[in-house]
Amino acid sequence: MNIYVCEDSEIQRKFLVKTIEEYRKEKTPDIQIKYVGSDPYEVIKLVEQENDSSLYFLDVDLNTDINGIELAEKIRNFDMKGSIVFITNHPEFTSMTFEYKIEALDYIVKDDLDKMTPQISDCISKAFNKRNMLENEGHNCLMINSKDKKVKVSYQDIIIIETLTTPHKVMLTAENRRLEIYANLKDLMKQLDERFIRCHQSAIINSEKIQEIDYKNMKLVLTNGQNCVLSYVGLKLLKKKFQP
Repeated sequence: MNIYVCEDSEIQRKFLVKTIEEYRKEKTPDIQIKYVGSDPYEVIKLVEQENDSSLYFLDVDLNTDINGIELAEKIRNFDMKGSIVFITNHPEFTSMTFEYKIEALDYIVKDDLDKMTPQISDCISKAFNKRNMLENEGHNCLMINSKDKKVKVSYQDIIIIETLTTPHKVMLTAENRRLEIYANLKDLMKQLDERFIRCHQSAIINSEKIQEIDYKNMKLVLTNGQNCVLSYVGLKLLKKKFQP
């Protein structure tokens, strides 16, 4: 996880860097300081180039033509899920973040440094956990191209994916929607997790969406009422998954 520090006080910058480095050594090496300084435009320039959810420690009063809250608003244009922490001598300014719809992770009042240390460490922990959670959510979704847009479909919503008569085209049936997409089942299976089974050459089913399995007649009924035939390989995979 990248961390940005934008603070006009050199003393505060050094203190923040020291606290972050101590946290990194004690807790996790998976964080790095991407920027330390007082130039909000340099932060914006760097964030524009990144494609990652980062942590930002921003001084509210930067003594430039934009303040920390306005900087946070610009950051949100490129990093919507990032964690923003405001550091300020003026706690009354925190109400401005609601006007700008910043959704700050926390506010740290410049006070006794001993009091600030655990707050900074707590913010790093929260941001790191949030980032990991977002990554896990991404791993449980399928990103697909449907017509002229990208669509994210949660694994838990997918019922069945079937080939169509049009070459390289499949129908994805999920809870409350159906999507025609250009893809092939072999490539899709590589993206999906262990709950999905290639029940025959022309279909992938979500094993959590099976209502009934007819082993004798080699077919199954899905939760949406749809029937699906089983190949011998598909039947073997289902037996392995559901039978002790």
